[in-house]
Amino acid sequence: MISIFKRELKGYFITPVAYIIVGLFVLVCSVYYYVGNIRMQTGEIDGLFNSMGIILLFLVPILTMRTIAEDRKNGIEVLLNTSPITIYNIIIGKFLAAFSVFLIMAGITFIYPLMLFAFSKPALGVLLTGYAGFLLLGASMIAVGVFASSLTENQVVAAAVSFITLFLMLVMEPLAYYSGGQTAKILNSISIFSRYDNFIRGILSLSHIIYYLSVIAVFLFLTNQTMEKRYHNLKFSMENNSKKVVNTDFLSFFIKSVVLIVSVFVIVIVLNLLIEKKSIKWDFTSNELFSVGNVTKGILKNLKEDVTIYGLFDDEKADSTYKDIRELLSKYEYYSGAHVKVKFIDPDRNTGIIKKLDPEGSKDLKKNDFVIESRGKSQKLSYDSLFKTEVDTKALTRKTTGSVAEQAFTGAIKYVSSEVTPAVYFVEGQGEGKADVEFKTFSDCLSKNNFIVKSINLSSVDKVPEDAGILLFTSPKRDLEESDAEKVRKYLKVGGKCVFMAGYMESDPVLTQFNALISEYNLSFNHDRVKENDRDNHMPDNPYGLIIEAAKNEVVDSDFQMDLVDSRSIRILKNETEDINIIPLLKAGNSSEGEAIDGENGKNTPGPLNMAVASKKYGKAGNSKVIVIGNSSFISDSEKQKFPQYFSSNMFFLMNALNWMQDREDEMIIQPKEFDTGKLVINQFQASITGFIVIIVIPLHILGFGMFVFLRRRAL
Repeated sequence: MISIFKRELKGYFITPVAYIIVGLFVLVCSVYYYVGNIRMQTGEIDGLFNSMGIILLFLVPILTMRTIAEDRKNGIEVLLNTSPITIYNIIIGKFLAAFSVFLIMAGITFIYPLMLFAFSKPALGVLLTGYAGFLLLGASMIAVGVFASSLTENQVVAAAVSFITLFLMLVMEPLAYYSGGQTAKILNSISIFSRYDNFIRGILSLSHIIYYLSVIAVFLFLTNQTMEKRYHNLKFSMENNSKKVVNTDFLSFFIKSVVLIVSVFVIVIVLNLLIEKKSIKWDFTSNELFSVGNVTKGILKNLKEDVTIYGLFDDEKADSTYKDIRELLSKYEYYSGAHVKVKFIDPDRNTGIIKKLDPEGSKDLKKNDFVIESRGKSQKLSYDSLFKTEVDTKALTRKTTGSVAEQAFTGAIKYVSSEVTPAVYFVEGQGEGKADVEFKTFSDCLSKNNFIVKSINLSSVDKVPEDAGILLFTSPKRDLEESDAEKVRKYLKVGGKCVFMAGYMESDPVLTQFNALISEYNLSFNHDRVKENDRDNHMPDNPYGLIIEAAKNEVVDSDFQMDLVDSRSIRILKNETEDINIIPLLKAGNSSEGEAIDGENGKNTPGPLNMAVASKKYGKAGNSKVIVIGNSSFISDSEKQKFPQYFSSNMFFLMNALNWMQDREDEMIIQPKEFDTGKLVINQFQASITGFIVIIVIPLHILGFGMFVFLRRRAL
């Protein structure tokens, strides 16, 4: 085998063939890399891997067309078959020689990620899984090419057969999308490209590795059987010349060959099905986009009720079109110990499924929605709501920037499986922002974390409803009526929870009743506007846009950075009592100051300043809690549009605070998972130099070597 390998590898490089193939591959890849990464200034390399896979479709048939067909045409195959070397060793040697050339091609492309590391921080895990998938894909395609070369002595025909076979394997996935049903399942199982996509997304799956190794083994085995058959044909014709004799040995070989081929296919199919059922996968994405965290794992392992997740999709199209979500949901099934079941049902085929899941039509279900159901409770999640998006105001486009799928599915499971779901009431009537308008994103986040979102006008009710878990005041524009304040006071005395948020306003109202309520918890709103004098701690050109480091405490379980724009400070009163526990949550630094409104107290208040404070009051009828924040716009939809880089942290802060109020400190909030775009920091000169190196210098050097070899051979 070693001698065959050396002979074949040398054969590639004593002719210009290998240089031309490698040079063309690197040239086309370099163009894709320059346009898709350098010009677009992105470190995402999945597009390049996709392009590299497509390029192989055209180059592998040329690389492998001569492996066996040339020997057969020159009569060398007869000598090889009659030599002490086994046919299988011959095939392996030729396969490894072609694969070695492919490794050189792949090795040269590693210069692309090395350049990316100079200008950004691409996800190393995704990079490694991408190359692992590329090597397996390339090896599989080479095995197909070697088999095609064994079918004929014409190299052009061998290349054509190889190309057509690989092309059909490529189009299986799009055909599966349009086919649906069992046909789609079969087509996806045949396609060697459908599994490649998982590798370049950062998922390493044992079943996909076994699949590619199976493809390599099967096609090399078929090559062996083809050459064995030809050897027996040749032996039979040599022994019998032109006599019309039935060769029982050949007939026996033929029957054994058919049985062996069928047996190999059955073994390979069964092996792949068994491995697929195990669902052994590793997520190498930087934010573990296709995995669930410890919070979700804990919730799933403690499930006592069965939960069904219905996906209103074509089941087979879900495999190809909605891979990300399908991959994530498989983790829910795995970690729940069979308590979570995922069912994809196409509403176009099963027309009664929407009526069954939503008999009253209140959920407005449609195709591409999810329904999570358990214990007679259900919650709808639309597919689009599972992703974070940002609007590029310059390009007028919407870009997907992250995933909230785990947060959404885990929250829905908590909701449908919980006996009690606390209600968060947005209080209206004093000019506050509405939950479904100004705070829609935050409201959706509450729903995804097992809260019911409701609204209330205190003037229209006799008392705060019994199911009120938390009352939320979002920047009232005027003070409470005294009677409404009394309703809130009574609610707090029996263990109620309130969040009071009031930011800076130009014509600042005197919030007498609000201050009277929170003064019972040793807190008060200051009538000021907080300014940050240290430019490192505020937004560019806006000293009133505070950037605050949220420190870990008993309410918030981690350190992070958030923003507060146009805020007022909170004063902690000095009449402390033993039944009240004060917990400062957010502070503006020493360089901040509270600019007095209407000359209050005649002077500004120097920092540090409290921007958010929690207070817990112990009582016989129950322990009540309040949180007072000198801002509410930090969780508004307008904030999301203006400062998306801080918005997730802002919501994370408030969601943790609400969990603390509900004594759910053990239920950590699941943060959205940001997509790692790996933006390049590169100037025009660096981009031009990079493009010159990868598109001109490297390919020309490789092709130049090929030209040198060609001219040298002509001179001999």
